Amino acid sequence: MSIKVFSPNVESVEIVQRAEKRKRRARLYYMRHPKHDMRSVENIVSNYLRQKSAVTGQRTSQGKKR
Repeated sequence: MSIKVFSPNVESVEIVQRAEKRKRRARLYYMRHPKHDMRSVENIVSNYLRQKSAVTGQRTSQGKKR
């Protein structure tokens, strides 16, 4: 999945998940194996948005809602 970062449609960028540590090798051929493939990140993003909405929902239920 690629997104043009400087597109006018992009409002902000949030880091949802980071890798443990950057791999330092000349050629990362082993990353081609299915074991190392992250596949789609839609599940990670949906979990993040669900947690974020739960946190903001708790704040509004405490009386800060106008």
